[in-house]
Amino acid sequence: MHILGLISMVLFSFAFVPQIIAILRTKNVSGISLWLWIMVISGYVTGLAYMLHIKDQIAVVTYLVGLFLAAITTCLVIYYKRKQS
Repeated sequence: MHILGLISMVLFSFAFVPQIIAILRTKNVSGISLWLWIMVISGYVTGLAYMLHIKDQIAVVTYLVGLFLAAITTCLVIYYKRKQS
């Protein structure tokens, strides 16, 4: 069962990569909610705090990767929304 948890964490962390690629290719973020990404980042920050508290090193790394990719996506959404305005 532990391996399923690891697979799940990796898939959730890297699920943002296709969105990042799509934004960079199209430079279009009109259908993307900024509030969603703010909530995703908030979830990663609180989850990371909890994982640091319980000292789960694998989960900490996974949350850091997810947080980093979510932050990139959020920055791209903000950048291209401002450019489109």
